[in-house]
Amino acid sequence: MEVVRQNNKPLWSSLYGGGMVEGKEELASQTFGFLKKAISEAEEEFLSFRGPHNFKDNDWEYKYTQEGDVNEFHGYEEIYYKQDLVFFHRIIGGIIRR
Repeated sequence: MEVVRQNNKPLWSSLYGGGMVEGKEELASQTFGFLKKAISEAEEEFLSFRGPHNFKDNDWEYKYTQEGDVNEFHGYEEIYYKQDLVFFHRIIGGIIRR
């Protein structure tokens, strides 16, 4: 879970569920290194609360789909190594209503 605060009050949050695909755990360190690289890739126009919708680097590929906006959104991300799914996350988030 991730919470963004303003003046020490919760303003926005997102939740993540999923992780390494069973049997692919030996790739965890490489996968999370690639995930950091993928989500740090900037797009010209803001389109995502995670990473770019598609990013490739050699044998690695990142895919992200999202619906909604800052008020309420949900998304799904996947990481492939040599075209084999090794990691996934379901993501939900949005403004915390007060």
